[in-house]
Amino acid sequence: MELDESEFYNQLLDYNNILYLCHRNADPDALGSAFALKEAVGGTIGVSSQEQELNSRDCS
Repeated sequence: MELDESEFYNQLLDYNNILYLCHRNADPDALGSAFALKEAVGGTIGVSSQEQELNSRDCS
């Protein structure tokens, strides 16, 4: 199933709690993309620490 940008955006709005999970040692592109999605749609940005634990940050 393919979605265009507006369909993807509308489907994201159906969710109450979105987590954008970046890979460990995320580069600026990954962090910037996660931040842009958080600002546009809402949600939380998460990063994986060196100890393999999930750390969630609200970058308000």
